[in-house]
Amino acid sequence: FGPSWPDEALQAGYTGTNKIDLLRRAFSFLDILEKDGAFKADWKGLDYGCGWGRFASTSLSKGTANQLNLCDAWQITLDHISKLGYQNHIFKVPSLLTKESIPEKTYDFILSFSVFTHLSPRSFDKNIPVLLDGLSEGGTLYLTVRHDEFITHKYPERKKEIESVLKNDGIVFLDSGGDMNKENLFGDTIIVPEYLEKYGNVRYL
Repeated sequence: FGPSWPDEALQAGYTGTNKIDLLRRAFSFLDILEKDGAFKADWKGLDYGCGWGRFASTSLSKGTANQLNLCDAWQITLDHISKLGYQNHIFKVPSLLTKESIPEKTYDFILSFSVFTHLSPRSFDKNIPVLLDGLSEGGTLYLTVRHDEFITHKYPERKKEIESVLKNDGIVFLDSGGDMNKENLFGDTIIVPEYLEKYGNVRYL
């Protein structure tokens, strides 16, 4: 009945948690979007960086599968989701988006959960404008990002160094070596809130 979730190890590998805790977090995020007015009548959305589909499944509490499109840059992720019974429209995008990657003026909202927390400044500059072009009039792009409290959480021994770069540049990208492409586009990313202002109508969470 309906879509399923992968095994608990795969859930945790993508998100750092699994089972009921992960389900609560997914619904909490959707509650934020609902309070912001994202789920208006006949809404159309896109999950950019859909992973194995936790928002595709939980968004069924807000609408139908054909109201939320899914995309991801990693083929291995699309292979996972293809086995789980999702009926959403799912498509692959390149790591660095082009104008052809996302249909223009289509979506009431685009959500990107725990994606830009890992992307390089070049990815911000390439991908955010394309996502914004994918919004219909009055639409909103929702991103989760990391702020300076993440430094103490993961890089306490480099705190002064990272804080200095963050103060000067507004963004710090720490390559994790976890790329599936030749270019270093994936790692840990920390920004100051003002960094996103240059892109326009972006809601960061």
